[in-house]
Amino acid sequence: KSEVTSDNRLLAGMPLGTILGFGMEKWRLAGGLKKPLCGENVLISDYRVKTPEVEGDFNRAGIRTLDTEGFNNSGKWENAVKEIADKVDAIYLHIDIDILKTKYIPAFSSVFETPGGNEIDVVMNNVRKVMETGKVYAYGVYNTLFDTDGFGYETTAFTGMKLIAAGIESWKWYPQK
Repeated sequence: KSEVTSDNRLLAGMPLGTILGFGMEKWRLAGGLKKPLCGENVLISDYRVKTPEVEGDFNRAGIRTLDTEGFNNSGKWENAVKEIADKVDAIYLHIDIDILKTKYIPAFSSVFETPGGNEIDVVMNNVRKVMETGKVYAYGVYNTLFDTDGFGYETTAFTGMKLIAAGIESWKWYPQK
């Protein structure tokens, strides 16, 4: 059994890796997910910093990927989202803040620089498209409060708030316990 959610093989974040059954089984079970999510029901987009091992994990799991070009093409993005939404009953939308250009996330980028990046308007519009499916049960935006005493904290936190707001304003309904 592989623990893919370690520092060097982080599968699009620990929450997604856990849901997919790539480690952290106690967390998955504590969250009420008895059976791991099937990788064929996952779309990972604009995941630019991945090792060959992570790419292999994606392929073995059957995870669909959409590159930066596809993420920035509204037609390709809408088609990919529709394809996944038509296959599933519920969506977990996970956003890692490092998919943005460094100007939007200076606190994060000063420690973990990621090449490339997207404009915030593209990411916000793509979040809205996923929310409009009416199938989002869980929504997470990660690394928004990074290094609260450091350079660029205010800009990074404001960017996080914008991404969170883009999802909440378009959420069709909120899951009940």
